[in-house]
Amino acid sequence: MKKIRTLLLYCIIFSIAVTATVAADELEEESEFHHGIGVAAGFVTGYGLSYRYLGEKFNLQFTFAPYVERGNVTISTGAAVLKDLFEGKTSRLFLYSGLHYWYHKYTDEPDEDETEVTAGEQKDQWFICGIGPGFEFNITENIVFDLMAGYAVYLRDNENTMLNFTGELAVFFYFE
Repeated sequence: MKKIRTLLLYCIIFSIAVTATVAADELEEESEFHHGIGVAAGFVTGYGLSYRYLGEKFNLQFTFAPYVERGNVTISTGAAVLKDLFEGKTSRLFLYSGLHYWYHKYTDEPDEDETEVTAGEQKDQWFICGIGPGFEFNITENIVFDLMAGYAVYLRDNENTMLNFTGELAVFFYFE
């Protein structure tokens, strides 16, 4: 358990360090900025509305989705760094690394059939850090579809930590 937590800590530190370095480098460059907005759904990148910054060396992606209904709250927030490996006319191969925080608070009410009473406010949270390859396919000149897969470390509250396969999907509209 300690080894997996240490691995997760290294993942988080690596992601933060790379994001800070990339952001500083991108601000110094005088290249044309490119931006993308869209929707993303993934274990590492998070799910919801998404913003992507296309830089010269690296791309940054931020995803966020709040959901609130009658005391039930779900929040997904993710950040990822993408490094282009190959770029063709209608597709692109890249490597991504990201961190996703998922929080869920809800009121659990027992069913009539339940023998065990577990009613009350429940909270659940996950930290997910992962890495893997991704493919971007141009649908039109400005609209792209991303398909990503890799491995991630899943840390849930203080329970078992696991290393597992991960998948990500996204659609973006790029503009300048």
